[in-house]
Amino acid sequence: MALAYHQPYITLPHAIQEFKNNLSFIPALWASSGDGVLVEDVAYAVKALHRLGCPHADVLFVTSEALRSMLFSGVSAWGMDKSLCTMLTDAGLDARLLPTDGQLEQLRRLSGRATSMQLLRKLRQGVEQATVGESHVVTDMPSVKTLGALYGNMVVKAPWSSSGRGIRYISAPVCPSVMGWIANVIRNQGYVMVEPYYKKVRDFAMEFNVGNDGQVAYQGLSLFTTAKGAYHGNLLATEHDKEEIINRYISSPLLHHVKQGIMCMMGEMLQGLYHGPFGVDMMVVQGNDSHSYLLHPCVEINLRRTMGHVALSLPASELLPKRIMYIDHDVNYLLKTANVENCFVKTL
Repeated sequence: MALAYHQPYITLPHAIQEFKNNLSFIPALWASSGDGVLVEDVAYAVKALHRLGCPHADVLFVTSEALRSMLFSGVSAWGMDKSLCTMLTDAGLDARLLPTDGQLEQLRRLSGRATSMQLLRKLRQGVEQATVGESHVVTDMPSVKTLGALYGNMVVKAPWSSSGRGIRYISAPVCPSVMGWIANVIRNQGYVMVEPYYKKVRDFAMEFNVGNDGQVAYQGLSLFTTAKGAYHGNLLATEHDKEEIINRYISSPLLHHVKQGIMCMMGEMLQGLYHGPFGVDMMVVQGNDSHSYLLHPCVEINLRRTMGHVALSLPASELLPKRIMYIDHDVNYLLKTANVENCFVKTL
């Protein structure tokens, strides 16, 4: 949402502000000992981390009010945007530790869904028969109607959005209220993405990290579930177990081909512009019959840390039962884990 607004100061909806405040402690799961973790409420963060009961580094929880009196050698954000940089510099953090306005413009452009379209087309080259996926950048309403008539059922996405808020599943003819939403997105963000609707069988992702030298390292698979486009939970299991699940539908050689393609193409694309974690969402799609499946190799690029990265930071081994990491909301948003057989989150 911050990338969509691209302003130094934004007002987040209450639910998102609550989510941010309640879960600000989780960088302790992948931070190094001695790191500072920025939170709204130190006492709450300590309590929430203890309640989760997972291994973590010996970190120092700090509030924005304390930043002015402290020295840091670097900043690792969940995701970087103009409003975050403004908040940190207003709090006294050295601006030299943060991206410049020009770098933020480039990061925003690369984080848009048009980048996902470019990667998708490249990844499918040579493996068209085993994969599926097409996407179009659309800047005018007549083109939306033309594609709607072509596809019948389609998905329209805002360039920058999160948790399903900027996605509409549409059947032709498109109703006036949806057309109004599309026109508003084009007016405010410049374009929409239009894609055919695919019969999804399973969500998953590949998680990566790109270093300062531009080298991309593969981190692991993320098997997750969603509800109405919003994140629901992640499977915590060994890489072998996760690969075994995906191999029920998609062959190992094809997964390896796609992984290597992402590492090569994203390394070239991000060289000198971004370093840190990113993920590529994918899905298994029903083929022409009930016993055939195709791989959609790039539903979306998340040029930031993801919940998949969080899941990979939690312990998993052959000695531990498969578990689910999920977010629950009662009075507050809570990060929880549970054994698969005791958890309501759907797994395959």
